[in-house]
Amino acid sequence: MKKFFGAFIFAFNLSCAGFAGPLGLGLKAGVALDNQNLPHLISGITQGTYLGVTGGAFADIQVVDFLSVQPEVDFIQKGLQLNFDPLMTAVSNQTQVYNYLEFPLLLKLQTGLAPGLKGYLLTGPALNVLLNENITFAFRDGTPPESADDTKYIQGSQWSLTFGGGVELEGLILDIRYDLGLDSATETSVIDRTYGQLNALTFELGYRLL
Repeated sequence: MKKFFGAFIFAFNLSCAGFAGPLGLGLKAGVALDNQNLPHLISGITQGTYLGVTGGAFADIQVVDFLSVQPEVDFIQKGLQLNFDPLMTAVSNQTQVYNYLEFPLLLKLQTGLAPGLKGYLLTGPALNVLLNENITFAFRDGTPPESADDTKYIQGSQWSLTFGGGVELEGLILDIRYDLGLDSATETSVIDRTYGQLNALTFELGYRLL
Protein backbone atom coordinates (compact mmCIF):
# COMPACT_ATOMS: atom_id res chain seq x y z
CA MET A 1 0.00 0.00 0.00
CA LYS A 2 2.94 2.37 0.54
CA LYS A 3 3.75 2.05 -3.16
CA PHE A 4 0.18 3.07 -4.03
CA PHE A 5 0.42 6.03 -1.65
CA GLY A 6 3.71 7.12 -3.23
CA ALA A 7 2.20 6.90 -6.72
CA PHE A 8 -0.78 8.94 -5.58
CA ILE A 9 1.42 11.73 -4.16
CA PHE A 10 3.48 11.70 -7.36
CA ALA A 11 0.31 12.15 -9.42
CA PHE A 12 -0.80 14.95 -7.10
CA ASN A 13 2.50 16.82 -7.54
CA LEU A 14 2.45 16.23 -11.28
CA SER A 15 -1.05 17.64 -11.59
CA CYS A 16 0.01 20.77 -9.69
CA ALA A 17 3.18 21.28 -11.68
CA GLY A 18 2.02 20.21 -15.13
CA PHE A 19 -0.65 22.82 -15.80
CA ALA A 20 -0.08 26.52 -16.23
CA GLY A 21 -3.73 27.53 -15.83
CA PRO A 22 -5.21 29.59 -12.98
CA LEU A 23 -4.95 28.07 -9.51
CA GLY A 24 -7.87 28.24 -7.10
CA LEU A 25 -7.82 27.37 -3.39
CA GLY A 26 -10.69 26.85 -0.98
CA LEU A 27 -12.08 25.28 2.17
CA LYS A 28 -15.19 23.15 2.73
CA ALA A 29 -17.01 21.32 5.52
CA GLY A 30 -20.19 19.33 5.98
CA VAL A 31 -21.73 16.01 6.93
CA ALA A 32 -21.40 12.42 5.70
CA LEU A 33 -24.19 9.81 5.67
CA ASP A 34 -22.35 6.50 5.93
CA ASN A 35 -22.97 2.81 5.56
CA GLN A 36 -20.92 -0.35 5.11
CA ASN A 37 -21.45 -3.21 2.68
CA LEU A 38 -22.38 -6.06 5.06
CA PRO A 39 -24.51 -8.61 3.17
CA HIS A 40 -24.23 -11.45 5.69
CA LEU A 41 -25.94 -10.03 8.79
CA ILE A 42 -27.77 -12.67 10.81
CA SER A 43 -31.46 -12.46 11.65
CA GLY A 44 -32.14 -10.02 14.48
CA ILE A 45 -29.43 -7.53 13.46
CA THR A 46 -30.27 -4.52 11.32
CA GLN A 47 -27.91 -1.94 9.92
CA GLY A 48 -28.42 1.79 10.38
CA THR A 49 -26.81 4.84 8.80
CA TYR A 50 -24.09 6.74 10.66
CA LEU A 51 -23.92 10.53 10.50
CA GLY A 52 -20.32 11.73 10.43
CA VAL A 53 -18.52 14.97 9.70
CA THR A 54 -16.17 15.89 6.88
CA GLY A 55 -14.14 18.87 5.76
CA GLY A 56 -10.88 19.95 4.24
CA ALA A 57 -9.08 22.03 1.64
CA PHE A 58 -8.95 21.86 -2.13
CA ALA A 59 -6.97 23.24 -5.04
CA ASP A 60 -8.58 23.92 -8.41
CA ILE A 61 -6.08 23.79 -11.28
CA GLN A 62 -7.67 24.93 -14.53
CA VAL A 63 -6.69 22.98 -17.65
CA VAL A 64 -9.14 24.60 -20.08
CA ASP A 65 -12.25 26.74 -19.54
CA PHE A 66 -14.51 23.77 -18.81
CA LEU A 67 -12.03 21.34 -17.21
CA SER A 68 -10.02 21.47 -13.97
CA VAL A 69 -8.00 19.07 -11.85
CA GLN A 70 -9.03 19.26 -8.19
CA PRO A 71 -6.70 17.63 -5.63
CA GLU A 72 -7.95 17.70 -2.03
CA VAL A 73 -6.92 16.91 1.53
CA ASP A 74 -9.96 16.02 3.65
CA PHE A 75 -10.92 14.63 7.02
CA ILE A 76 -13.92 12.31 6.85
CA GLN A 77 -15.75 10.11 9.34
CA LYS A 78 -17.16 6.89 7.98
CA GLY A 79 -19.05 4.32 9.98
CA LEU A 80 -22.19 2.33 10.66
CA GLN A 81 -24.59 1.36 13.40
CA LEU A 82 -25.83 -2.15 14.09
CA ASN A 83 -29.11 -2.53 15.99
CA PHE A 84 -29.81 -5.73 17.93
CA ASP A 85 -33.13 -7.46 18.64
CA PRO A 86 -33.99 -7.19 22.39
CA LEU A 87 -34.26 -10.99 22.59
CA MET A 88 -30.67 -11.42 21.40
CA THR A 89 -28.56 -9.40 23.81
CA ALA A 90 -28.51 -6.66 26.45
CA VAL A 91 -26.65 -4.51 23.93
CA SER A 92 -29.07 -2.25 22.06
CA ASN A 93 -26.69 -1.13 19.33
CA GLN A 94 -23.07 -1.08 18.22
CA THR A 95 -21.52 1.95 16.51
CA GLN A 96 -18.28 1.77 14.53
CA VAL A 97 -16.55 5.00 13.57
CA TYR A 98 -13.62 5.16 11.14
CA ASN A 99 -11.70 8.45 11.00
CA TYR A 100 -9.82 8.95 7.74
CA LEU A 101 -7.50 11.45 6.14
CA GLU A 102 -8.64 11.34 2.52
CA PHE A 103 -6.72 12.39 -0.60
CA PRO A 104 -9.06 12.70 -3.61
CA LEU A 105 -7.67 13.55 -7.05
CA LEU A 106 -10.64 14.67 -9.12
CA LEU A 107 -11.46 15.76 -12.66
CA LYS A 108 -13.95 18.63 -12.66
CA LEU A 109 -16.21 19.57 -15.59
CA GLN A 110 -17.81 22.99 -15.19
CA THR A 111 -20.11 25.34 -17.06
CA GLY A 112 -21.74 28.71 -16.52
CA LEU A 113 -25.43 28.62 -15.57
CA ALA A 114 -26.06 32.34 -15.01
CA PRO A 115 -24.01 35.48 -14.30
CA GLY A 116 -21.80 34.62 -11.32
CA LEU A 117 -23.25 31.09 -11.09
CA LYS A 118 -21.67 27.90 -12.43
CA GLY A 119 -22.36 24.20 -12.07
CA TYR A 120 -19.92 21.33 -12.09
CA LEU A 121 -19.53 17.56 -12.11
CA LEU A 122 -16.52 15.77 -10.67
CA THR A 123 -15.10 12.27 -10.39
CA GLY A 124 -11.87 10.50 -9.51
CA PRO A 125 -10.09 8.19 -7.09
CA ALA A 126 -9.41 8.87 -3.43
CA LEU A 127 -6.91 7.31 -1.06
CA ASN A 128 -8.29 6.94 2.48
CA VAL A 129 -5.62 6.70 5.21
CA LEU A 130 -7.02 5.40 8.50
CA LEU A 131 -6.32 7.58 11.54
CA ASN A 132 -8.27 5.44 14.02
CA GLU A 133 -11.31 3.20 14.37
CA ASN A 134 -13.49 3.10 17.46
CA ILE A 135 -16.34 0.77 18.40
CA THR A 136 -18.99 1.69 21.01
CA PHE A 137 -21.64 -0.53 22.64
CA ALA A 138 -24.85 0.96 24.03
CA PHE A 139 -26.89 -1.00 26.62
CA ARG A 140 -30.64 -1.22 27.19
CA ASP A 141 -30.49 -1.01 30.99
CA GLY A 142 -28.92 2.45 31.09
CA THR A 143 -25.40 1.21 31.78
CA PRO A 144 -22.87 3.75 30.42
CA PRO A 145 -21.70 2.92 26.88
CA GLU A 146 -18.42 1.05 26.50
CA SER A 147 -15.88 1.95 23.81
CA ALA A 148 -12.74 0.30 22.47
CA ASP A 149 -10.06 1.29 19.98
CA ASP A 150 -9.96 -1.34 17.20
CA THR A 151 -7.56 0.52 14.89
CA LYS A 152 -4.92 -2.23 14.94
CA TYR A 153 -7.39 -4.74 13.47
CA ILE A 154 -8.27 -2.63 10.39
CA GLN A 155 -6.24 -2.25 7.21
CA GLY A 156 -4.41 1.07 7.29
CA SER A 157 -5.70 2.45 3.99
CA GLN A 158 -8.39 1.85 1.39
CA TRP A 159 -9.21 3.22 -2.06
CA SER A 160 -12.54 4.72 -3.01
CA LEU A 161 -14.14 6.29 -6.09
CA THR A 162 -15.69 9.73 -5.73
CA PHE A 163 -18.31 11.22 -8.01
CA GLY A 164 -20.77 14.05 -7.62
CA GLY A 165 -21.39 17.68 -8.44
CA GLY A 166 -22.43 21.05 -7.17
CA VAL A 167 -22.89 24.74 -7.81
CA GLU A 168 -20.76 27.80 -7.08
CA LEU A 169 -22.11 31.32 -6.65
CA GLU A 170 -19.61 34.15 -6.23
CA GLY A 171 -17.16 31.89 -4.38
CA LEU A 172 -19.79 30.13 -2.24
CA ILE A 173 -19.97 26.38 -2.98
CA LEU A 174 -22.62 23.70 -2.43
CA ASP A 175 -21.13 20.25 -3.05
CA ILE A 176 -22.86 16.85 -3.05
CA ARG A 177 -20.91 13.68 -3.75
CA TYR A 178 -20.85 9.93 -3.22
CA ASP A 179 -17.73 8.13 -2.01
CA LEU A 180 -17.87 4.48 -3.14
CA GLY A 181 -15.54 2.16 -1.21
CA LEU A 182 -13.39 -0.16 -3.32
CA ASP A 183 -11.51 -2.04 -0.56
CA SER A 184 -12.80 -3.97 2.44
CA ALA A 185 -12.68 -2.18 5.80
CA THR A 186 -13.50 -5.27 7.85
CA GLU A 187 -11.01 -6.65 10.36
CA THR A 188 -7.88 -8.09 8.79
CA SER A 189 -8.73 -11.51 10.29
CA VAL A 190 -11.72 -11.76 7.91
CA ILE A 191 -10.60 -13.89 4.96
CA ASP A 192 -13.39 -12.87 2.58
CA ARG A 193 -12.42 -9.34 1.39
CA THR A 194 -15.29 -9.03 -1.11
CA TYR A 195 -17.48 -7.16 1.39
CA GLY A 196 -17.06 -4.54 4.10
CA GLN A 197 -16.54 -1.51 1.84
CA LEU A 198 -17.42 1.85 3.41
CA ASN A 199 -19.60 4.26 1.45
CA ALA A 200 -20.48 7.89 2.18
CA LEU A 201 -22.94 10.43 0.79
CA THR A 202 -21.56 13.87 1.66
CA PHE A 203 -23.11 17.34 1.72
CA GLU A 204 -20.65 20.22 2.04
CA LEU A 205 -20.54 23.99 1.99
CA GLY A 206 -17.35 25.63 0.81
CA TYR A 207 -15.73 28.94 0.10
CA ARG A 208 -13.20 29.73 -2.61
CA LEU A 209 -10.32 31.78 -1.17
CA LEU A 210 -8.66 32.32 -4.55
